Amino acid sequence: MQGSGGKRGRARLSICVLVCCALATAAGVLHLTAADVIAAAGALTERQIAAPSPSDAPLQSEAAAASRMLVFLIVTIGHFALTAAWLWLFERSDLSSAEEFIFFAGVFGIGSLLAVLHALASTIGISLGAGASVMAGAHGLALLLWRRSTRRIQPSSPTPPARDVRPLRVGWLALPGAVVMLALSLQWLDVTSVSLRVTGTDAAHYHVPHAINYAHGATLFGHVATPHLYPMAGSIWAAWLLQPLDGPMLLDLMTFPAAVLLLVSLAWLFRRAVGEEGIVWAPWLFLLLLSAPLVRVSLLPSADMFHAAAFVALFAQAFAVWRTGEIRSVDLLGLALCTGMLLGSKTTGVFSAIAILGAFGLLTLAGRPGGVRRAPAWRATTWALAASIAAVLLAGGVWLIRNWILFDSPLAPSGLTIAGFGIFPGDAYLEGGYYNSVLKDIRDLKDYDPAARFATYARRLMGPWFLPAVLCLLFFAADAAADWYQRSRPGPVTMARGAFLLALLILILAHAAILIPAPWTSLEWTRGLALRYALPLLVLYVTGMVLCLFPAGLSEWQRFPATRWIVGTVSMSLVTAHYIRRSAIPNLPVDEWFPVLRTDLVLLACGAAGLVLACRRWRRAGVLACASFAIAAAVLFSQRVASANSRLQAQAGAALSRRVERLAGGGADRPNEHRCVYLRALAFERGRPQTTGRRRFFVASRFDQPLDLQGPALENLVYDTRGRTERPALLRADGPGRGPRDYLVIDRAEQEDGRSVRLAFRVAQEAGMQYVGACGRYQVYYAGRGGQNQF
Repeated sequence: MQGSGGKRGRARLSICVLVCCALATAAGVLHLTAADVIAAAGALTERQIAAPSPSDAPLQSEAAAASRMLVFLIVTIGHFALTAAWLWLFERSDLSSAEEFIFFAGVFGIGSLLAVLHALASTIGISLGAGASVMAGAHGLALLLWRRSTRRIQPSSPTPPARDVRPLRVGWLALPGAVVMLALSLQWLDVTSVSLRVTGTDAAHYHVPHAINYAHGATLFGHVATPHLYPMAGSIWAAWLLQPLDGPMLLDLMTFPAAVLLLVSLAWLFRRAVGEEGIVWAPWLFLLLLSAPLVRVSLLPSADMFHAAAFVALFAQAFAVWRTGEIRSVDLLGLALCTGMLLGSKTTGVFSAIAILGAFGLLTLAGRPGGVRRAPAWRATTWALAASIAAVLLAGGVWLIRNWILFDSPLAPSGLTIAGFGIFPGDAYLEGGYYNSVLKDIRDLKDYDPAARFATYARRLMGPWFLPAVLCLLFFAADAAADWYQRSRPGPVTMARGAFLLALLILILAHAAILIPAPWTSLEWTRGLALRYALPLLVLYVTGMVLCLFPAGLSEWQRFPATRWIVGTVSMSLVTAHYIRRSAIPNLPVDEWFPVLRTDLVLLACGAAGLVLACRRWRRAGVLACASFAIAAAVLFSQRVASANSRLQAQAGAALSRRVERLAGGGADRPNEHRCVYLRALAFERGRPQTTGRRRFFVASRFDQPLDLQGPALENLVYDTRGRTERPALLRADGPGRGPRDYLVIDRAEQEDGRSVRLAFRVAQEAGMQYVGACGRYQVYYAGRGGQNQF
């Protein structure tokens, strides 16, 4: 009998593997269409006839790029999978719901990866090999700790202590939302191979230039890419995305982890606030938010989605601690990682973190459900406290330390003054209060009504449903009254939702006081896009309005289970229809709209969901089938992206070579003065023996488009060496003339003014710089190691 059972098990295993391979092949056929095959063949032909690439080194071959891409996927996805596994092994007895598990898995996975990348960026520099090694070492240490914890239970013990393992069950109603989120993720991945375009709010001005420097080994404590000194944890993640391929192919995924973090945070808020299954309702709330143009724009490379996700995650974790009245080790680490990510997202992250923790501190004094007014019970261990301190710093707090060390203020370029006493030097808070701010609009525009203008732009950028959603508070008031009548006092769910709304009101008032006089917040000057600074508050506002629709005191909700399915079906259908009607991303062509529900990808997501459900029936065979499916998908995706990158890079390289030829020959090509600097450098090197090493451009004057100094492979380093970023000691040690291919860019007027000439210019003069050419107001000099004799 056992033998026949083993044969049946092996037969099932073989069938699952064959089915998995068939699904993977179908996915490959679905994505590698005839157009892709023809484009790949064309790319190979273009690579043979195209002019030599002006990059520092030949572009990666498709095989090498696909191999690096596959390693990158294995390392990154493996890190998240192992993090979730360690969370389950170490903390499953303390996890009460599926929402809690996916929340901590997301926070620990994203936060720990950012911690590894920040540690590398602060020391030896980011690279694929270094990142893989550090993550392998961290997971190896986790394995040793787990083995040690399991050995503490003696085998000779007659009754080993049993752990209270609660099953994390997920209802069938969660399946549609999971399929929709998976389909959106597949579409997001698919769009990465469409173009090399760099889009997003301020992406080309400072997010991506910083990411390029860190991707090429620059450190946080070295030269700065732009004069912007804000925390840029998003650029650190983008630097990791630049590791497998030459060029910006994967930069569209810059905000993908932030979107995932926001989704799991909303699910955890649902569970803690109303006791409903957040894993069921959060995907549809997220889909409703994605229908807003402001949120769609924030999905492009920028810091806004990182700030919103970290803000909501810290809010959710602090709310959960207030709700349960205890701080466990996992809660402490979650608070630390969320705080660190918020500190590293934007300059306002410091104020936001203080405001969130302060708001829930006030709620603790006011009391929790049951009239409890004491501080949360401390259940965290000493090692968790020590680890949380490191987590705050490495997850994003290191940016404050960097600015404190290099620019004398953690909030640089801003300072800090309390009661007239200067704590940190820098710009005063109200010094730029009238620079493109709401306060300036109120002062300069006659009869300006900021509330009315906010309502106008909110309807335009969030949706027509945004402002009327406040009427849900009437339903909440009726439900609270019914709950109070039935219980003679508010129930825990009513108190939780009331605390949620009260904390949100505190945060709105606090951030309004900070943002109204802040630079760049003018609604009129930005045509409403300044609302992105308040994006986390807008997200929490919508979440609060949706939570008010889940009654606690009305008994009909609990009396009729069918009501849940009816409400779920109707709401899911309405949200999906509204989302499909508003599927555009402003200022992007249709083929680059990644938050779109494509029919083929929805069907593929349904197949993947069916495979996961099959894994619950055949455990071992299911795990093997899912693993083989994942590997096949990773191989196909790596090959697709590498092929598309090779084709697009060849086209961009050929076009760039033609522009250099026209510029060198005195043709009719008239590039803008920013792009002209890079083309002058290429023309200067043309026909001369090439040297090894990356080009380094030292910008000694205002240069608003640093990304124009890059080729299609993003191979150069750009440093800002003026004003606050001018560091004499570092310029003397590693300035122009210390590298093999250094260039200096300076405004002609500043060069002629001997009194204000930059230190970088003098360092380049001492290195024997050579004149390259003029580009509008800019003068370009070659200052490579050895000066004019280098070539």
